[in-house]
Parts: sequence; structure tokens; C-alpha cells
Amino acid sequence: MFALADDFQFKGLMEGRLSLDLPFSSLDKSHVELAFKTQDAGLDIPSLDVSIGAIDGAFSYSSGAGLVAPEVKARMFGYPLALNITSEKHAGGIATRIDALGH
Repeated sequence: MFALADDFQFKGLMEGRLSLDLPFSSLDKSHVELAFKTQDAGLDIPSLDVSIGAIDGAFSYSSGAGLVAPEVKARMFGYPLALNITSEKHAGGIATRIDALGH
């Protein structure tokens, strides 16, 4: 999955907040929090020949809780797309689920 994520190309404006906790004595205890909003942004994944445009929504990421983005609107293949992104922590790490509804 991470190899695919390396291929993500974002475009457009994002407005947000980033918080980093980087204890230099023990970087494995680092913590990241990111909250941002997009308006008319885009995501290209060249290896899959996929483009998602007109992305509007509020996203939050925490290294302890994963990615969350309820009620994201976008367009894919020229059609409206509604996304709900949730994450769940479990013993093996964090699992992220993307529910998509196309019209």
C-alpha cells in the first residue's frame, strides 16, 4: 500500500494546521497531527491511471488514530463522488476504510 501512496500527486490549495512532537532522545515516540481543508483540489495516481478532482472536504490525521474525513465531495470519471474516510486502531496498527458512493 505504501508504494502506491508514494505515487499520489496532489494539486490545489490546502489550508490547515500541522503539529509535530519529535522527542530527539526517542524518535520512535514521535507524534504527528494534521488537520486541513481542501477546496477544488485534485489527486492523481498515475500508476492506476486515476484522477480525482474537485475534492472538497475537511481531513484530519493523527499518527495515533489515523485518517478521518467525513462527507468529502469530489468528481471521478466526470461524475460526482461522496467519500467517508474512517480509521480504526487495532493490535496490528491502524486500518483506514474509504467508503465511496458515486452517482
